[in-house]
Amino acid sequence: MDKERYIVAAGEIVVDNFAGKLCPGGAPANFAWHARIFGRKSLMISAVGNDHLGDLIRRHCAGGPEIMLQQSSYPTGEVLVSCSGSQASYRILEDRAWDHLEMLPETAEVLRNAMVFSFGTLIARSPCSRSFLKKAWELLPADCMRFCDLNFREHFYSRELLEEIFAASRLVKLNDAELDVLVQLFGIPAGSSELRLTWLKERFRLQGIILTMGERGSLVIENGEVSALPALEAAVRDTVGAGDAFGAVYAASRLEGFSPYESHILARFHARRVVENPGAWLPAGISWLLDRKKAGEIISRAMNGVPS
Repeated sequence: MDKERYIVAAGEIVVDNFAGKLCPGGAPANFAWHARIFGRKSLMISAVGNDHLGDLIRRHCAGGPEIMLQQSSYPTGEVLVSCSGSQASYRILEDRAWDHLEMLPETAEVLRNAMVFSFGTLIARSPCSRSFLKKAWELLPADCMRFCDLNFREHFYSRELLEEIFAASRLVKLNDAELDVLVQLFGIPAGSSELRLTWLKERFRLQGIILTMGERGSLVIENGEVSALPALEAAVRDTVGAGDAFGAVYAASRLEGFSPYESHILARFHARRVVENPGAWLPAGISWLLDRKKAGEIISRAMNGVPS
């Protein structure tokens, strides 16, 4: 019997602490949630401590993607958020449960059968989880889509780490602020965003690269195709998790056989739904799943300039 195959995301899971108001989050969980858009099974790998924050995360994930949360003797991940006017600053507490991911037999079995493996830079901030990531790469099947969504936070990245991660990736997603950092770290020549992305794609022999630019739209280069799309008009509630949703739906759409341009359209459409609703996950009652017919209608309207 064939093994069940999953879309898999691994890495940090945290509780954002807004002066006592606790909100579970983390890019891998967001990716795993939205990657189910076509009904495929997704799974998130992370770790929590034996504490009230770990309990909060378990409750939060109920009804979401499948989770493989390792129980750790270290405390659950936490981010201290402080706000001054419209500006927010973040301090990601170190030496947390997800910094100590282990390659357990059941984890290895899932990775050996992954269709997509999504990860970011933050998972590699500790030697233990960085070792986990390297072992994961070795276990992935040849046909697995290795999807890296860069997630630059504080000082938890370096040129050395990025070279290692790019070498292990097939598709990379980044935002405009992260592109500016890469320009400085790698000495990317001056030019348009397209030229700079092309430089990165060729330098690291990537299959594709995705740039999100908020209100200025998005750019995708993959398999010889280049597509630039403006952002859709949206009644923005908040932008939490929009980038994670964009990447997840792009990966899920490519998995379903849609072209890079078609996948770009679907990712943009879904990211708009996320910013129009509070939080990184869509509220209960929102009809967000797609089938090929609905996806085809969204793509057709976009290609014909009809508002979605």
